[in-house]
Amino acid sequence: MATLGQIVESVRHSLSGFDASKESVLELTAPVSASVKTLPIDDGTAQSGAARGIAEVDLELVRVKALDPQAPALTLYTFGRGYRGTKAVAHSAGTEVRVNPSWPASTVAREVNGVLQEVYPRVYGVRYHETTFPTTRGAIDLPADATGVIAVYVEDLRNPDEWVREDRWSLQPDSSDTGKALRVGGRYNTSDRLRIAYSVRPNLFNLEGSLTQDFETVTGLDGRVEDVIRLGVAARMAPFVDVAKLPFLSAAARADGEMRGPTTGATAARLLYSMFQERVNQEAAVLNKEHPIRLHFTGRL
Repeated sequence: MATLGQIVESVRHSLSGFDASKESVLELTAPVSASVKTLPIDDGTAQSGAARGIAEVDLELVRVKALDPQAPALTLYTFGRGYRGTKAVAHSAGTEVRVNPSWPASTVAREVNGVLQEVYPRVYGVRYHETTFPTTRGAIDLPADATGVIAVYVEDLRNPDEWVREDRWSLQPDSSDTGKALRVGGRYNTSDRLRIAYSVRPNLFNLEGSLTQDFETVTGLDGRVEDVIRLGVAARMAPFVDVAKLPFLSAAARADGEMRGPTTGATAARLLYSMFQERVNQEAAVLNKEHPIRLHFTGRL
């Protein structure tokens, strides 16, 4: 399935369709620790695009002070590691180095986490928890990440491993438990097994981790939701296409603004956002179809 790096690249590709740019790419020729101020690269010629400014290695941004074409290497400022709020980490040989990236991976990854938070509670993860009725016949402990109960099933005693839906349950605050407590009605023995379908918030990516983090494994969402997140991120970032064309930035920006118009990014953002909202509604409908929360008894049990 998709990784964080693949999502980032997909968003970058989408945005470049509205504001095409070509970035220079280099490669680390040796591993580097989180503290070194020199990055060995494969090509230090002028044609490679290596230059002062900002470079990106994985999710880390670094501030480049000079280019050493003989080494070849990028020399960083003393404050150059973990630039713009990113985390200075070790990198392995062969890692891609982008020079002055238009859309830093760290920025896109932050927006990915932002959209994951935005889609909840319309889009959520579904998990299952198996347990037995407590000996006290009291509240049933739910996993710490549970945000709600979708359905409760009790094992059929005559057919083990077959589950019968139980509609007499209540999820309410309880004075003896932290958060909400699940109570199930009916006549059951304390050893009878329960299977609980519950909802969880999407988990977020570790922005100090690697680009190889798997979407389904990290977020707990179905793989089909990945395109929803990509659309949401692109919609959030598209308006900054216009910011890059503000006339006080450069003559090139002024010329580009004259060709493309001052609201290209805003127009793209509106289109992307409408597509994003449509996909969110579609996924909410899928969840409701696959995991409907049916009418159930919520009185005193």
